[in-house]
Amino acid sequence: MRYIGKFLADPLEGVPSEVIDFLAGQLQIADPSCVKRYAVRAQTHREHAEKIRTRLGLTDFARAEAELALFAAGRAWVTGDGPKAIFADAVGWLRERNVLLPGVSRLARLVARERDAATQRLWETLYAALTGRSGSRWTRCWWCRRAAGYRSWNGGGRGWRGRRARRWSRR
Repeated sequence: MRYIGKFLADPLEGVPSEVIDFLAGQLQIADPSCVKRYAVRAQTHREHAEKIRTRLGLTDFARAEAELALFAAGRAWVTGDGPKAIFADAVGWLRERNVLLPGVSRLARLVARERDAATQRLWETLYAALTGRSGSRWTRCWWCRRAAGYRSWNGGGRGWRGRRARRWSRR
């Protein structure tokens, strides 16, 4: 395993010969060069990975992915944390539950998807709260748009787009 909870795709790639010699001594293997034959049969690696998973009581990521998505969605909705913090919490969540870690990009995509969904849900909730007169005043409010960092807004075709903001005056 590369680090706790993650198997290497190629178990011998980048492993220094000193490490192989040391492990061969611990496992009482007389000829450490025979380790290179380990990768000849791809099924051997999968069989050993399954035995290690079983022995250590590790769960495959696919079985825990839906539950992790709910955890990440909850963190994104409640805390407003950035992707790095949610990613780190997701790794901790997986380790606490003895789940094999997926590839970094797979976990990053899951976190990004759940964060985007939480952000979209927030904007939809805020938009729904703006009804009637107060909503129309807010959409015309130039300083609100500026504070939100938007130059144009197209709330489903209902908002401003390319129009200049009017300043309110007391005439």
